[in-house]
Amino acid sequence: MQDITWIFFDCFNTLVDDFDETGDQSGVKPLGELAAQAGVVEQPEDFHRLYIQWRKNEWDGTSWHEVNLPERIAGTLALGRSSSKPLSQLTDELMQCFHKTYPDTLRITPGAEEMLARVGHKYRTCLVSNFFLPGYPEKVLRQFDLHHSFDLIIDSAQVGFKKPGLEFYQYVFEQTGIGPEELPNVLFIGDSLVNDVVTPRKLGMQSLRFDRSRDVANFQPTPEGVPSINSWDQFLVDKK
Repeated sequence: MQDITWIFFDCFNTLVDDFDETGDQSGVKPLGELAAQAGVVEQPEDFHRLYIQWRKNEWDGTSWHEVNLPERIAGTLALGRSSSKPLSQLTDELMQCFHKTYPDTLRITPGAEEMLARVGHKYRTCLVSNFFLPGYPEKVLRQFDLHHSFDLIIDSAQVGFKKPGLEFYQYVFEQTGIGPEELPNVLFIGDSLVNDVVTPRKLGMQSLRFDRSRDVANFQPTPEGVPSINSWDQFLVDKK
């Protein structure tokens, strides 16, 4: 591994876990009960199925614009049956449900706090997160008192584009002041093979996969030859 000057960390299921017992990371499953009560879907789990369908319809791999959660919810509800409640009212109710239920699903990834304390004073660090509410990743880090470990915190809802869109990474480079010649000294760490490993490497950065296949159901194992770790005590990068 080359000398490192910056470390970019993904947030969810890298530093902060939110996956459930099935491995789902969407955060919207609890909203299904309200959608079913409103008659939009037959069963609560049908709302989650429609949400996954909406996501597939929204991103075709040619554009990676971000869509905030209220618009996602409204788009998902529109795929279901008509309700007696106005769409705007039902969207607001589901948003309230999200804000009430989602924080309770969050927990620090084992070893992340100790790892950040170990490396935070040796490298410049940036949190680089996809999330559908602007400022929410920073709010989560503050919830766990991890925000002080980062020089910058950037999320896709603030940018308007998400990983793996090149517009998102370009924004990160502009905010960090990292030029093309410095990219080989940037290390990107995260659980997403495409977002946090393959694309950063294509852009000239180093990358390391945080492999959650031991912890998350149906998690895609890391392909042979791709650098990875399974726990934070394996992350031993040090300045020379």
